[in-house]
Amino acid sequence: MVTFKLKDIDHGDVPRYFLQSCQSGLERLEIKGQAFIPSDLDGDLARRTLRIKEKKVLGFSVVVEGLSEKDSLKLQWHGLGGRQHFGCGWFYPLKEDAYAA
Repeated sequence: MVTFKLKDIDHGDVPRYFLQSCQSGLERLEIKGQAFIPSDLDGDLARRTLRIKEKKVLGFSVVVEGLSEKDSLKLQWHGLGGRQHFGCGWFYPLKEDAYAA
């Protein structure tokens, strides 16, 4: 999960800023891939929140496409962003929709 102070940015720009932070993290790790935020079942961006004591931390689900096998393993090893000790940064394979055309 990549974190930042919401008071410092316009709330409408949060997803764009989040993706830029993810892409910068991939570049720092020299991983070639494209990050994007998937939609939930209602068609909204897959937003996630984490409560740490009295604070809420905002994040999003992230899908990274176009990874080589080596880059996939590197991403799983290093992760993106912080909060990994709170259970953030779990990796699941992307399930293809059997009905998608």
